[in-house]
Amino acid sequence: MKLDFTGLSYSPKWYDFETGKPIYELSDKPALQIRPYPPELRNVIIKDGGLVVDGKQTREMFIYCLTDMAGFTDASGAPVVLSESVKEAIYKFDLQGILAFVIMRSREFADAKVTSEKN
Repeated sequence: MKLDFTGLSYSPKWYDFETGKPIYELSDKPALQIRPYPPELRNVIIKDGGLVVDGKQTREMFIYCLTDMAGFTDASGAPVVLSESVKEAIYKFDLQGILAFVIMRSREFADAKVTSEKN
């Protein structure tokens, strides 16, 4: 069995919020910078073959994984600058589905390397 160590990184990546695809240049479209959640921080339970993550763990994952955002404005039209209070508000109220988007993309980091090796 081959172990491929190329391309392994915990560096964050930018994603187009509308398409969910990685981007390499920012534009005026909404984008989120997301990094993977390291295994040493995970505290999950396996139940009936699936992973179960509690609310506190989900919050910690979200706060850790979302590292920047671009192309988002507030109600007055001013650009949103990512801060801890902005992350908390997004998490608590799941604004625009950002919470699920961040969690799914951060999990894809880990899954992508395994999938590419199987194909």
